[in-house]
Amino acid sequence: MEVDCTLIPGATHTELTIKRRLVLNNSGSEEEKYQAGNVNIFFQPNLSVTKRFWYVGANVSVGYYKTFLYGEMTAEDSSTDLILYNKNDPYYPDWSGLRASAGIRLYFSKVPKSVRELREE
Repeated sequence: MEVDCTLIPGATHTELTIKRRLVLNNSGSEEEKYQAGNVNIFFQPNLSVTKRFWYVGANVSVGYYKTFLYGEMTAEDSSTDLILYNKNDPYYPDWSGLRASAGIRLYFSKVPKSVRELREE
């Protein structure tokens, strides 16, 4: 059984599309569409346990994803001054939270022999 602790750094790119339609007394409508994006910087401490069986391993992993630097959520269209992220505005992507996963790993070699098996030879 393998136990592994890692600290995973990275960046998250988020895209957001806002569509707005205004209808006044069925006399007409006005539509607007904004596209915005940002980049956040994160760190994820992670604990992983793997049990290996020949060329296959079963993996369980738990980590906490924490965003440290939030980028401004700004419109891609330079003709608008739409800013969705500031300290007083609730619209910003925060992906922080617990992450859990399970999976299967494939190896290119068999399980290495244990020290006991090597001594018996």
